Amino acid sequence: MPAKVTAIIRAEELPKSVAAQFPKYPIPGTRYRVIAEPVDETDEEKLAWLRAAVAEGMAEADAGRLLDEDEVFSMLQAKFPDPDA
Repeated sequence: MPAKVTAIIRAEELPKSVAAQFPKYPIPGTRYRVIAEPVDETDEEKLAWLRAAVAEGMAEADAGRLLDEDEVFSMLQAKFPDPDA
């Protein structure tokens, strides 16, 4: 997936949310260079995701779907071996 995409589009093709950003509505037939690129999540979006993940984990625990601590540590050690061992 490209990090950034550039396209030339006519005013009529601009999304309403983009066209609304102009001081005057774009003149029909005018061509615009549009650049689209991914943006990082905001801190609020990251926090919302984290809160949802914690709530999901708490619901799993409340429902009795738990893992034994020894099993969890074995899984972690297998996935992330100690380089000094």
